[in-house]
Amino acid sequence: MKLISLKDKQEIILSYIRDGKSQRQISRETSIDRKVIRKYIKKYEEKRRDLINEGKIDGNTDIQEIIDNIVERSKYNIENRHKRKLIYIML
Repeated sequence: MKLISLKDKQEIILSYIRDGKSQRQISRETSIDRKVIRKYIKKYEEKRRDLINEGKIDGNTDIQEIIDNIVERSKYNIENRHKRKLIYIML
């Protein structure tokens, strides 16, 4: 399984939105499964719709801003995590 970098994810979204390429065409060019391409595009559309509904952007906002927001690294809250001991069990 190939790991997809944040830059690759951004290029997928830009190819679809800016260049007007189809999901199938992007899949062929990048050798990434079409289902993955579809997932990223769907996430972009959902995020854009949410931002418009919240009034944070209007319909004419630069797509780069939305894409940057989507492809950001996930931020995990590690403050509430509990340390756990790893136990090896011999069978």
